[in-house]
Amino acid sequence: MENQETKGKANLVLTGSICLSDIPKELIKKVESNGKLYLSLAVMELAEPSKFGDTHFITCAPKKEERVEGRNYIIGNFKRWIPKTEHITQEQINNAPGLTPEEIAAAEADAENGGLPF
Repeated sequence: MENQETKGKANLVLTGSICLSDIPKELIKKVESNGKLYLSLAVMELAEPSKFGDTHFITCAPKKEERVEGRNYIIGNFKRWIPKTEHITQEQINNAPGLTPEEIAAAEADAENGGLPF
């Protein structure tokens, strides 16, 4: 369920590429009303990651009557993107050096001038 904290945020991000040369040109549709070109696609999750770590593939999704038997419509692969976050431990904070007297004076001067104290 969407709330203020999750509104507009992606739950799953996939990164990868598609081979534009592999797109069957006959499947590209031009819409009369706006003159734009469209291609029906499907993104499928693999049962197991590939040897390259891909977790999904993208394929053209032609209508049943447009499909050609034996033709491969896969045009790309994707991996789940997991952001790398660095977590600072309490031990790292405890062992970090304190500010020098000069750094403290500079921070105080910045604070007096409306700047941030860091």
